[in-house]
Amino acid sequence: MPPPPLTSKHRKGLTSFELQSVIFHLQALALNKWRVQRANHRREQARQRMARTRAALKLRPKEEQDLAAERARGYQAKSRAKHREDLRLWEAQRRIAVYKRRYGSEAYVQYAQAKHECKRRAMEKWRARVGYDDHIGNARDGGRITS
Repeated sequence: MPPPPLTSKHRKGLTSFELQSVIFHLQALALNKWRVQRANHRREQARQRMARTRAALKLRPKEEQDLAAERARGYQAKSRAKHREDLRLWEAQRRIAVYKRRYGSEAYVQYAQAKHECKRRAMEKWRARVGYDDHIGNARDGGRITS
């Protein structure tokens, strides 16, 4: 029969494993604190950079200010569109995960293949109806060179 475990009043300090885990935890906390400080520092630098840019721009002629504002609106729209793409990607990944959880991976593969085939057939029908490939000269002859 093994000896009873030592209680805290019998033991004088930490075991080496406990000491290692405490050190690891403290290092992780310090690293996280450093990351937060670094992010805050970068954010502050960016804020100051923008403030300097704005101050310099206010000293320039009105037309130049308007042009800069127009450019900034374009950049902002591009940034929003990029974020929207990220959101669409995340949402698609979330839906895939839900489908796999509900029906299984194999069922998702079959579903994705069927969906792809359906889209491909619809695209072929549209191309035939619209004559999308007519400028290439192979729209309705299956890609064969007939001349």
